[in-house]
Amino acid sequence: MLFRLLLAAAVIAVLYYFMGRYKRLAPEERKKWLLQAALIGTCVLLLLGAVTGRMHWIGAVIAALLGFARFGLRLFGGLSPFLGLLGKGAGLANPIFSTPHLRVTLNLEKKQLSGEVIAGPYTGKNLADLTDTQLLELEKLYETDDKRSYYLIRLVRQQSTAHGFNHAHQNQNYAEVGNPSYNEALQILGLEAYVDQTPPDRALVIKAHKRLMQKLHPDRGGNDYLASRVNQAKDTVLARLNRP
Repeated sequence: MLFRLLLAAAVIAVLYYFMGRYKRLAPEERKKWLLQAALIGTCVLLLLGAVTGRMHWIGAVIAALLGFARFGLRLFGGLSPFLGLLGKGAGLANPIFSTPHLRVTLNLEKKQLSGEVIAGPYTGKNLADLTDTQLLELEKLYETDDKRSYYLIRLVRQQSTAHGFNHAHQNQNYAEVGNPSYNEALQILGLEAYVDQTPPDRALVIKAHKRLMQKLHPDRGGNDYLASRVNQAKDTVLARLNRP
């Protein structure tokens, strides 16, 4: 009986974690993430079946291998939060830039921004579904009300009309946007798995920062605003880790 109660409590805790993470994902990432979560859940159930004697261990292993063959390396993406929590450094995700009005994810490989409007005009809309006229409307609104959203929406507009980021406005002072909060900084560094969890170690923060700067530094075809936010994020997280 005690084992069942502990198991039920563990299942509830895991479901709570997954629900929170699902809500923080950009809409276009949710379907892929659900597939990964389903695969992980199936493997866990098979292992439990083998441990409790409800399924022969050989059958559990075969079924898990078939699932892995079906989804391939997607498994590693789904496991990234858990690997990150173990401090292995394998759980580095794409950076997320959250503002009062936007939640934007940067695909590092493609150097493409995607996301949604979370407050104000067009709330709930994917940025990819907005016309340039609508994006320009938001840009003008954010210019005075929300500088972080302003710079992001400019980049979204630039990538919709050109290949990659436009460097015409590089080398600008972005001090006016302010420093990110600790949780926001974790998301920017691709360490979202650590939000409301045990902090990452210093080596992982440095690794995450280096990984992003290799892609986002203006000299490497990146963008100075995004690079500046990554630098600020690193400083914010390290400052928290250095506290006694």
